[in-house]
Amino acid sequence: MINELWLEIFGGLFLLFFITLIIVLFKFLAKTTAIRDIEEKLSLMKEDIHQDLDFRQKELRETLRQTSDSYLKMQKELGLLQEIGRDMKGLQEVMQSPKLRGNLGEQVMKDLLEEIIPKERINSQYTFEGGETVDAILKTEQGLIPIDSKYSLESFRMMQKTVDNEKQQWVKKFKRDIRFHIDSIAKKYIRPNEGTVDFAVMYLPSESVYYEILINSSDVLEYSYQKRVYLVSPNTFYYFLKVIMIGLE
Repeated sequence: MINELWLEIFGGLFLLFFITLIIVLFKFLAKTTAIRDIEEKLSLMKEDIHQDLDFRQKELRETLRQTSDSYLKMQKELGLLQEIGRDMKGLQEVMQSPKLRGNLGEQVMKDLLEEIIPKERINSQYTFEGGETVDAILKTEQGLIPIDSKYSLESFRMMQKTVDNEKQQWVKKFKRDIRFHIDSIAKKYIRPNEGTVDFAVMYLPSESVYYEILINSSDVLEYSYQKRVYLVSPNTFYYFLKVIMIGLE
């Protein structure tokens, strides 16, 4: 668009120069009536060209202004995208901390609990007689239901990134990590002598981790049943709580 305007302006200027040159030449010729008529017509043409050039120049200035505004807007948006990119990178770096991820998982679990279950039925950071602290317990007529949030994201991520023999090594580690958490929950929190039911709930904050166990690690799932530690994800935990709520009503 801008290139076309420049071509039109340069063409007009050339035509204006050419007409002016003709007028000057005619002034050196005899002043006949026909020549004066031609000179008047050329003068009118010159005026029209001046007006057209003024219009084209204004149009060009407006186009340049709009282009400049668009460029500045694009620069601002690009700067915003870069800032968002830096923020996302910073968030990813912060989320590398297992403790922070664990705290975030516990908070999401707590929010789900409070959304469905009456607060008087929930006890967060419940401590048993031996000093072990579980993330939450649900108070039911049948007893206390221990719920603990666990993360095994490092080995899961490596398992997704690698292939062949290296992948198999990470698969084994992933399963060992999940079994370790199952054993820990079963040993520390299933305590019928202190009023708990005979099972516990292990909350996995990641749907991906949960479905990896459900689909590709049936042996781990069977192990959790044997230990009476039931695995849930954010989605399945929601339905689990709905069933508990029906029982409470």
